[in-house]
Amino acid sequence: MGPQFIHIETYSVKPNKAGNSVDQVIKEALRDAEFSVHVIESQPPKLVHGVSLDQLREEHADMLDRNATAVKTKKGIRHRKIRDDRDTLFTVVMSYPVAVEDLKKDPDEMRRYEKWRDLNIQFLSEQYGAQLKTVIEHEDEEYPHLHAYVLPDNEPGCFAQNLHPGHAAKARAGAELKSSGSDGKAVTKAANAAYRAAMRDFQDEYFAAVGAPSGLTRTGPKRERKTRKEWQEEKERLRLYADTLGDSRD
Repeated sequence: MGPQFIHIETYSVKPNKAGNSVDQVIKEALRDAEFSVHVIESQPPKLVHGVSLDQLREEHADMLDRNATAVKTKKGIRHRKIRDDRDTLFTVVMSYPVAVEDLKKDPDEMRRYEKWRDLNIQFLSEQYGAQLKTVIEHEDEEYPHLHAYVLPDNEPGCFAQNLHPGHAAKARAGAELKSSGSDGKAVTKAANAAYRAAMRDFQDEYFAAVGAPSGLTRTGPKRERKTRKEWQEEKERLRLYADTLGDSRD
């Protein structure tokens, strides 16, 4: 097996420049026809953790309503809603590097996939606790993948970017430097470095918790400039490690 794939992103009620929004992301997951043109034969998602996508949508709306702030004006108290361009949904996409059709033909590979799926849920639960609301599974594309949805319902102002390790680290680094008197390019450079470091740490934690125990590689052969033979040997070592770890837990 090759490397696994994980991608994290945040979304707002208002569509971004690419047209992505909270509503669009949920509808795509539900396989709404308008947002699923990339899927030849779409199938409903399978809920593997938490509440349904419809319930997620309701909880997101309730979260925004609860966090409206009271503002005193000349005309009395008014409630100011969360800005619709503020990112209020955090998502994680995780893909398994074995085709769906191959999983169906190989019971052992299917068991490895199910173990990988469970490890993902465990990892995200440890990272985000009760803020992890929903994890679904799609099997109607070439490779099986999971979508996880996290709500910042414990974050003042519902800032989903505070849940994103890279964005959170970048904001902290920038704020610390500005408070110490730095400005301009120095702040930008340090903040960007903090972002990259935090994302590397997140990827390392994810690989240690999910990838290695599942027998997956950290990256592909080209990325690490390995020969095909070296990469195959690494995959075999990781597969043996994963099988041994699984036996020790039984």
